[in-house]
Amino acid sequence: MRWNAEEAAVYFQSKEYIDTALIPVISLSFEDGKIGSGDENEWIQWISMEIERQFKGRILLLPPLTYVHTFEKGERNNWFKLWVESLNGQCFNHIVLIGTDDLRSVTETLDCEYFQVPRVPLLHVEKQYKVSMMEHEVKQLLPRIVELWQN
Repeated sequence: MRWNAEEAAVYFQSKEYIDTALIPVISLSFEDGKIGSGDENEWIQWISMEIERQFKGRILLLPPLTYVHTFEKGERNNWFKLWVESLNGQCFNHIVLIGTDDLRSVTETLDCEYFQVPRVPLLHVEKQYKVSMMEHEVKQLLPRIVELWQN
């Protein structure tokens, strides 16, 4: 399920079945000529939507957790902590964050899973190859999510 008007209403009717929150993590950068954060946003959103599609009815895809690349480490850590702790207070048994930055030092102290995927420069890649790369990443992540549910 996705966090939009229609599916949020369904979520509240069947939330006992949806035990996993999936949160894309996006780092923003507004440096001149740097399009990486736009690429990253597209890539992570695309992977997240496919994971949600595969596990519809078990996962709630939330809006991205977005932070500015220039956040100090303490600010960034607190931002993530607020998100994860507020969701842990809800009915989610599992919180999965997915992004391209190496955030293990941030997430290892939190009650969540973080899946890091490689950055892919999408600007000049043809759609068929984008789909192939996305499918490859999703195929690697799906078993990790199932394993999370089994533990």
